[in-house]
Amino acid sequence: MKSISINYIIQKITDKESIDKIVEGCKSEKYKVDINLYDFSLGNQLQNYSNENVSVIQENYEDFEKAQSIILSKMINYIDSSIMSIIKESVILKNLDSIDFTIMESKELNGVIYTDYSIDGIRCFLRSHYPNSNLGVPLAFWNTEKVIKHIGQENILGLIFNTCIGIHIPEDLCDITTK
Repeated sequence: MKSISINYIIQKITDKESIDKIVEGCKSEKYKVDINLYDFSLGNQLQNYSNENVSVIQENYEDFEKAQSIILSKMINYIDSSIMSIIKESVILKNLDSIDFTIMESKELNGVIYTDYSIDGIRCFLRSHYPNSNLGVPLAFWNTEKVIKHIGQENILGLIFNTCIGIHIPEDLCDITTK
């Protein structure tokens, strides 16, 4: 069974109902999913959040701009996961089980899997060839081995996105809320 580390960056959405919705979107019957909530909220508002499937990692509010780098620097802790993702709090997963992660086992196709998405209910399509990684892709899953291999380099995810072959799944697999 594939193991997936889903790492959410939390700063503003701290109420239990919203966090429970994020956690619910990460559930899977096909994969072992480790959910990590990186709490960058002012006063670490998630310190009392409790769910047996979730780890809450307290971070400094002032380090929010470096959130991705902070999470990547801790990836060695998740070496048992073959796939990882870093997701912003406004992104809610819809159907994790619809993704076939076995394609990550291929040496040629093992960089990244990215999907289409919706913003406030409006479907957004990405091109099936690599979009510019600087534009940002709201939902991407990375080969953890590749991430760990490039630890210490700048813009690790951009490097993998631009140098490894990846797969676009033309399905709307997450919702982004802006309200």
